[in-house]
Amino acid sequence: MKPHLSQNDLATIIRKTPDGMVVVDGEGITRFVNSAAEALFGLKEDALLNESFGYPVGTGERIEIEIIRGYREAVQAEMNLAGIEWQGKPATLISLRDITARKEMEATQKEIEADLREAKTAADAANRAKSEFLANMSHELRTPLNSILGYAQLLVRDETVSGENRDAAATIYKSGEHLLTLISDLLDIARIEAGKIVLESADFDFPAFLQGLMEPMAFRVKDKEVVLSLAPTENLPARVRGDEKRLRQVLLNLLSNAVKFTQTGRVVLSAWYEDGAARFEVTDTGIGISEDALETIFTPFEQGIDAQKGGEGAGLGLAISANLVRLMGGEIAVESTPGQGSAFRFDIPLKTAAALPGAATASPANPFAAKAEPILGPDGQRLTALIVDDNALNRTLARGMMTRLKFDVIESEDGADAVQKVADIRPDVVLLDLMMPVMDGFAAAPEIRRVAGSKKIVIFAVSADVSRETKYRCAGIGCDDFIEKPIPLDVLATKLRTYLAPPAPSGEPSSDPARRMPRRRPGNIDALADLAAIGDVNGVRRLADEMKFADPDCAGFYAHLIDLAGGFRVGDIENLLGARPAPETEEGS
Repeated sequence: MKPHLSQNDLATIIRKTPDGMVVVDGEGITRFVNSAAEALFGLKEDALLNESFGYPVGTGERIEIEIIRGYREAVQAEMNLAGIEWQGKPATLISLRDITARKEMEATQKEIEADLREAKTAADAANRAKSEFLANMSHELRTPLNSILGYAQLLVRDETVSGENRDAAATIYKSGEHLLTLISDLLDIARIEAGKIVLESADFDFPAFLQGLMEPMAFRVKDKEVVLSLAPTENLPARVRGDEKRLRQVLLNLLSNAVKFTQTGRVVLSAWYEDGAARFEVTDTGIGISEDALETIFTPFEQGIDAQKGGEGAGLGLAISANLVRLMGGEIAVESTPGQGSAFRFDIPLKTAAALPGAATASPANPFAAKAEPILGPDGQRLTALIVDDNALNRTLARGMMTRLKFDVIESEDGADAVQKVADIRPDVVLLDLMMPVMDGFAAAPEIRRVAGSKKIVIFAVSADVSRETKYRCAGIGCDDFIEKPIPLDVLATKLRTYLAPPAPSGEPSSDPARRMPRRRPGNIDALADLAAIGDVNGVRRLADEMKFADPDCAGFYAHLIDLAGGFRVGDIENLLGARPAPETEEGS
């Protein structure tokens, strides 16, 4: 419906409107313009009136047009149309708004967005290339380190080697371990920069965790006049829930730095717990840090201490520690006085966890233990291990480790040959490298399971590729567990005992802590018990297999549960989990 205004009133309104206003009759001829329209077109009124408007006109439309101002300059305008009466005849009222600045801004924004997309694509590609390079470099460096650290462990444990040579082997091991730490730090800093570090929480023994930090540091102070100690702790919960691995990494980094730069005096680790948070502090009486160095101490590749005063390493430890603590919900603070010492401290939230009565505390692996106890079958018989690796040095090293544990050993250099040997010999355990020609470990694992049939064979994936993705992939192809290269002999021995130790008689509690009820996951235990109560052994086996990788500390317990499910021993499963009534169904409710 056209507005009912007198022509004079309408003309007055049009003149005062800040937008350009034009009245065009039914023939498309311009009959009226305001001063804003004159400015927009760059022409006077007499040059515009009684001339064809020159643009398509249709009632109710909103379009964008380009106007040539004064026949010289292009102007972008938004045009809105409305039907009116002018001089008693139908006409169109056209409003014109200069949108040149807006269009230029939009064009600039599009260019910036395109540049940002291009930069992001280039950055993502660079990050992927860096990650792939570091992962490949890590694999290439870990492979020879596997031999260096492996043989050093064997020599240190060999009672026929003289004390002097055993000390030399221990030095080789410590040096190789230092290089391995640098490799891991490089990977960690790359993951942190890419935002790929993921915390993995689990319950752990808090006092034992703190005490376990002292052992790997003890040998570093034995040649110094330094006392390393754990301060008396009060009000510490027995168990807490958090990322034990990353917390250990942070505290070992801080302790290692403190020991490195302290020649006499003391290094002390203190811990407190209050209101759901833990505070940690590492103090030393070392050389201290200058005020200038404190400003960059948490920057990657900045050591913060003059290398001539004992600095070594890549300068990544504190940068990684600061980022990990931030991920855990805290911030590292430092106070230091040159010549007197330093104090690093941080607070992080740690939830208390339910106590686990009677559970043995796992101590850190000790590569210098004097003797590795043999691992035998349930009747005292020797077990057979198949070592699969295309690298002859790696096979020889693994043979030495397994022989020390009293295994009979056979070897394969690729996955296809390993599958055939499993079919022929039926070993008890397979140490399976992942990267091999002909058939790699990823393809070989399911084939080994297939040809083994009902024979229970433990498969350990062994690789220098320690990425989380690779570990999860191994879980999905039938591997029982994952062992990183370089292989620590104590870790290997512990895993072998976990999976190969004879199960306890039905109804009797196991003396093996790895097979005890993992009470920290009652919800999943209940789910397993529900499945057992209705006789769903396949469901028990599937859930236990998932739990085995989600809860590696209790992998032996879940492996035993899988064995019971494989033998359809529902009664034994219920005894192990705790008998519970079958869940109600609709028919029974």
